[in-house]
Amino acid sequence: MLQLKKDQIIQSKHISSLLTNHYVDITAAFYEMHSSLLSAINKKYKNLESACILLAFVSKVQQEILRQREKNLDFDISLNGFFSNVNKIGRISHKISTIVEDTGVPKETVRRKINKLASEKIIYKNSEKKYHWDLEKAQQESFIKEINYEINILSIFISKFSKILNLNFKIDEVKKELKDNFSFYWFHFLNCRLKWLKMWKSNLKDLDLILIMIQAFIPTLQNTNQKLKEKRINVDDLHLIIGQSADKSKNNHFSISATSISEIAKIPRATCSRKLEKLVKLGLFVKESKTKRYYINQITTARTKNVLTKENVSNTIVIFSDFVATVINTLNRKR
Repeated sequence: MLQLKKDQIIQSKHISSLLTNHYVDITAAFYEMHSSLLSAINKKYKNLESACILLAFVSKVQQEILRQREKNLDFDISLNGFFSNVNKIGRISHKISTIVEDTGVPKETVRRKINKLASEKIIYKNSEKKYHWDLEKAQQESFIKEINYEINILSIFISKFSKILNLNFKIDEVKKELKDNFSFYWFHFLNCRLKWLKMWKSNLKDLDLILIMIQAFIPTLQNTNQKLKEKRINVDDLHLIIGQSADKSKNNHFSISATSISEIAKIPRATCSRKLEKLVKLGLFVKESKTKRYYINQITTARTKNVLTKENVSNTIVIFSDFVATVINTLNRKR
């Protein structure tokens, strides 16, 4: 176990070390976090593309709030002061092209989704044909509830991660830090999520696929062979290991079905069936003929050809490691 001492700074090499020694625990916790986050926003906004567009707008707002700190170091960036800050900074408007760049969603799709969000009074258009995010007072309570849920999910993940460093941050300790400096952390966290989703959008063209894939990753990781768990793994080889189950004869113990995915991911069952078949064609899944259930393809060359590529897995590590390090370093210093 890597032990981080007080005032010691966690660096990317520490993240790599953790992944090579605790990849099952960390990766399972990572995907559990994203399963909860993606399922929640998919349920609320009906599809992940609309959710991505909103993440991009909110990220821009958080960035502008953070800029107030450049003028006044005592400027309150807490969650409690968020909507007060939104009023202070005024309307931050953007062109459709900016949102396309941030999300990787095609321009016409962005335009269509924004028009739908405008009809729901979440996105507004000005006379210059630019758009901004705003919420009516009645919607603000729902937004804060959503953010509190996300902070709780993220805090659970950070707390689990800290145990491997022998720091053992309590969930409430992490939550307080995230809420007290909300705009700082959420600006960076939103950007991480946008980069990650944009990567998958670029590679697979369909954001629903990542949400479906995650549901298979979690039980497979939880059923990884104990010897494999204890094996030191090079980060460059991590993409070969994710998806490798303990016993091929027991695949049905950690397989998934269109029905189970639909219930968790909040995607219609017929859509799940169609997209599961697409993942079979991409080599990630194998379909069991009798039960009609799906499990991670145990032929390494197949599952790593299009989906679990070295680039996809290594980029995921890079995208989120700096954010995790920032939170942990801040908590450790304050302690």
